[in-house]
Amino acid sequence: MMPGWIEQLAQPGILWPTAIIMFILWLILRACFKFFPFLSKFVSLVNTLVGTDEKPGLKKWQEEQTKKLDGQGEILERVRHQVENDHTTNMREEQDKMIATQDKLMHSVEQLTSDFKEHVAISKAKDKEGDETAYRVAALADKVNEIQPIVKQLGQTWGTKTKNN
Repeated sequence: MMPGWIEQLAQPGILWPTAIIMFILWLILRACFKFFPFLSKFVSLVNTLVGTDEKPGLKKWQEEQTKKLDGQGEILERVRHQVENDHTTNMREEQDKMIATQDKLMHSVEQLTSDFKEHVAISKAKDKEGDETAYRVAALADKVNEIQPIVKQLGQTWGTKTKNN
């Protein structure tokens, strides 16, 4: 046996209106589920435009971006002022001139280095010659020191006048 309220709903006078009402509720509920993603995206769009406490709105975001762009514009102007010069040449031409000057200086430094090495070699050769000369002078000085007493003695012997003169 069925409960009494189900038997009352099963009567044709109540069954059709109840079925129609249930069908309409089902359609409304189905439409809500289909419409919910669109509604949530629309709410998200409104929150993006208006803003929330966590995320600023579009207007505030644009103001912040404008401030950032103004700051970047100032930096760009300083860089432009440093890159451009006050006369007719541009930075690239000046850089090319500096590179050419640098190449000339490098060539000069290489030439000086080569000359320095050559002079060092000459200086070492002269030092060696000087050492050899000093050795010869020392040898001659030794010989002179050996001969000096003999010459002194000869000078005394030959330098004195003989009695017969």
